[in-house]
Amino acid sequence: MKNIRSTLATVWRIASPYFNSDDKWAGRGLLAAVIVIELASVFLTVLFNRWNNVFYNALQERDQAVFTYQIGYFCVLAAFWIGLKVYQSTSINGCRSAGGAG
Repeated sequence: MKNIRSTLATVWRIASPYFNSDDKWAGRGLLAAVIVIELASVFLTVLFNRWNNVFYNALQERDQAVFTYQIGYFCVLAAFWIGLKVYQSTSINGCRSAGGAG
């Protein structure tokens, strides 16, 4: 536990000047954006896991109505997933082209 505390203290000591500088709002906004994107990614992963359960149960039970609905639902989930990944890659590439660490 002491090791974690010392690591967090070191991270805070290094990061706090940036979050209190003239660029503090940009830094806080970027941090918030990263947290939101990560939460969205986890949320979509949970939805995919639930979809797998329902989809494969429909296959096992040979329920065509549920199977057809789940194919459409998968298309919607995949579109959101692809959109999230495209947004992440363009954000990273934008940071790299602007001189950021990416």
